[in-house]
Amino acid sequence: MACIAVPIWSGGVLMGSYTISAPVERYRRQRAEYLERLRAAVGMLAEYEQGEAKGN
Repeated sequence: MACIAVPIWSGGVLMGSYTISAPVERYRRQRAEYLERLRAAVGMLAEYEQGEAKGN
């Protein structure tokens, strides 16, 4: 197994992380895609948090 994680920050505080685990061979083939999707998921949280801060 292999893992990759992206941190979730809120107001300068580490709140957690999104992590993907996969068999090593699959991970090696798809690492770039996994990282892209994890970053997109964290980006969606940041956008949601900004909207909540604005009252949207």
